[in-house]
Parts: sequence; C-alpha cells; structure tokens
Amino acid sequence: PLSFERGEIMWILYITPIIMLFLYLISLESLSKSVGILLVCILLTGGIILFAVYGSSQQLKKAELENIFEAETLDNVFRRIKDNFVEENESLQALNVLRKKAKTNSVKLIELEVVEFLLQILMTLNADDKRYIVAVDLLNQLLSCQLARKKLFSNTISLNSSVDNVVNICNTNFTIYQDQNHTNFMEKICNKLLMTMGLICCDCTTAQSRIGDKNAIQSILNFSFEKKSIHSSLLVKWGLWSLLQMTFNHPPNKFDFYHIGGINQVVNALQQHQDDPNIILQGLGLLLNTIIDDPHTKISLSQARQAVLNSGIVDLLQCIEIKYKNRQDIISMSHQLSSLIMNTWSY
Repeated sequence: PLSFERGEIMWILYITPIIMLFLYLISLESLSKSVGILLVCILLTGGIILFAVYGSSQQLKKAELENIFEAETLDNVFRRIKDNFVEENESLQALNVLRKKAKTNSVKLIELEVVEFLLQILMTLNADDKRYIVAVDLLNQLLSCQLARKKLFSNTISLNSSVDNVVNICNTNFTIYQDQNHTNFMEKICNKLLMTMGLICCDCTTAQSRIGDKNAIQSILNFSFEKKSIHSSLLVKWGLWSLLQMTFNHPPNKFDFYHIGGINQVVNALQQHQDDPNIILQGLGLLLNTIIDDPHTKISLSQARQAVLNSGIVDLLQCIEIKYKNRQDIISMSHQLSSLIMNTWSY
C-alpha cells in the first residue's frame, strides 16, 4: 500500500499551505478570483487525501508489526525491544505483544529479566511516552502472577533492586502529579503505580521489609490522602490496597503506619468516600489489620485501638452498617472492628 515516512508526510503538510498561498496570490494577479479559489480547494483536498493515506498506512504498519511479533518467540520479541528501543512504534507494538503473551508466560518473562528491563525504561522515559503506560501494565501483569513473583523473589539482590526502583519511579510520578500535572492521564499513571507498589511486596516478608525501609508507607500516605489526591476514589482505593499489602502480617510496617498517623488519615478518607464500597472494604481491612491481636506486634494495641476510637470511627461505622446492610463482608469487618475497640475501651 501507498505509505510515507514521518519526515516525508510532515514535509508535505508544512509545504502545502505555502504553495497554496503562493498560487492564490498569483491567481489574484493573472486569473479570475474564482479560478484562484478553485486551485486552493484542489490543493487543500489533495492535502487532506495525503493525510488520510498517511494515517491509513500507519495503521497497516502497526497491524503488520503486531502480526510479525505474534509469530515470534518470547526471546525474539524481547530481544527486538532491547535492540531497537529507540524506534518508538516498533517497540510499542512489541511491548503490546509481550503484554498479551504474559497471560500464559509470566514465569518465562521473569527468567528473561523483563522486570528489570521494564524498571530501567520506566526510570528513563517520560510518562507521556506512549510506551510508558504499556510498560507499567506489563509490569503489573507479571507481578500479579504468584508463581512469577516467587521466581523474582528467589533472588534477594534482584528483589531489593526491583523494590528500590519501583519506589523511586512511584515517588517521581507522585511528585509530578502533585506539583505540576493533575491531568486524568497522570492520575491513571499514578493509580497503576500504586498497584505496582502493592504487588511488589505481596506475600513476601523480605520485600515488605525492603519497601518499609524505603519509606514507601509515608510516600503513599503523603500522596493518596493529600488534599490534591484525596478526592480521587481510584487513588485512595489503590493507596489503601497497597498499604494493606505492605503491612499485612508485618509488625514493623504496622508500627510505621501507626506512628506516622496512618489511622487518622485512613478514617478521614473513609469519611470522604462513604459511597464507595471498595474504599470502605479496603479501609476497614487496613484498620483491622493494624489493631488485631498479634503476638509479634511492635505497637501498644490498647493505644492503637484508642486512637481508632478517638478518630470518630464509631459514628462512621454506624453510617456504614446502615448504608451497606446487604454487604455481609463489610458488615462483618465493621463488627470485628467495633468489637476490638469497644472491648478495649470498656476494659
């Protein structure tokens, strides 16, 4: 099919208006005005046709690339990305193919060190690069596979490096969102990166400890529950979910969460998002996880339960139980939380 390279089509689009203006001016001198207008219309129509042909050829090129990558092995697709990453269109299509193949080949991609490569490019690319969000999606897809995480976590050096890079990438984008760019696109990026922070430490005490040492709990509290983010239900929900993964059955991280004021921030988020059952579920789970009986706890459970009580949770739980009377999971969690704080208070 007829196609043009990017430089050629841009040259055509830039030079066409100049030619149109030049011919129009000439027509005013030597031809009637109607003929001049006719020439302008012809050139304008030609430009539109060229633009349409270019767009169509690019769609065909993308489809051809994707078909080529689909037929290749994982090793070859990944090697193409690494060897020719500067070519944006080709590497984007290759990443999309890897994302599809990851559904059934996550462990193999971990063995190829795809996670390490993805983290390196995420630290290099700007978030507005088309490949950025695809790379984050692929990373999350790999980390969401339990067997793939187990393979990644088997190497402590690789695990620590991956956790450090994830925290750095997240902090960079969180800062951009808060200070410069509150667009829906950046919110979507940050939302996906909150998932990444939770997934990287899921079911792994070593990863939880490492992410706690990197002050990730403070980072999420400062980001998801800060005044510019608190109104976004997605950022709050996935912030709560990530905090739960970081602190679940991990006494040192529970200690950090409690001592930096996490309880009050979570209750405040629940009060502002009472109409979102997902936020209610994640928030109650996080509070319950913090104050539940734990023989290895690093905090004073009586003081932590008192802090929950002082946060205004009682009135909130009453509202929640009325609003979600048909949600047994939420009601059960609310009752457990009430029982813990009221028994301690009575005692």
